[in-house]
Amino acid sequence: MSNQQIDPANPVTPEIQRGERAAFRLSTAEAAVLESKLNQTNIGKSEFVRRAVLGVPIHSATDHQMVSELKRLGSLMKHQYPKNSNWLDHEKRDYWQLMTRLNNLAQTLQDNILKGQ
Repeated sequence: MSNQQIDPANPVTPEIQRGERAAFRLSTAEAAVLESKLNQTNIGKSEFVRRAVLGVPIHSATDHQMVSELKRLGSLMKHQYPKNSNWLDHEKRDYWQLMTRLNNLAQTLQDNILKGQ
């Protein structure tokens, strides 16, 4: 075993020299579950197992796609706002509340991903 210390605040760091190997056997069903979970992420098998063992959150690739999609929809909506229209004040207010909510959801999701929640 290596004598390098693992920082509990950031247990997975790319600077750590990884010379130790771990091998284990899985049943066909267990291997299928592992592959299924790997297909939902943007990380490799070794990093996935490392994070699972160290208790580091593993985020779905969908989380990152969702942030991008929410931001894209917000941008599209912003360009659809009719500047010279006869919208009533409450319609304008509702529109901007929806825009704000959409942007806040995207930011919250992105913050949670970065914090590892």
